[in-house]
Amino acid sequence: RVWAIEGGKALVVLRGHTGWVRGVTTVAVNEEVRVVSCGRDWTVRVWAIKGGNALAVLKGHSGKVWAVATFVVKGEVPRVASCGDDGTVHVWDALKGGDALVV
Repeated sequence: RVWAIEGGKALVVLRGHTGWVRGVTTVAVNEEVRVVSCGRDWTVRVWAIKGGNALAVLKGHSGKVWAVATFVVKGEVPRVASCGDDGTVHVWDALKGGDALVV
């Protein structure tokens, strides 16, 4: 759920993960804030707050995904980094969703 700070109401419920959600963060993309989540279903998901739609389901880990973080390198698109049970870190393009780098 995404909650309003003022008033404490749920703005939207994000549904799609098939297991526990382990991490959540946000990323600004083209002046719009998106929610990024990861979970036990081996996926990372990028969500629109308006409407609660999954904009991207990022697949590439071969195990549970434990954490997500976002960052921007000056002059580049926003990135999402994730790590999981498979011992890898994936760096994703927050706009298109494809793997940019696997470490």
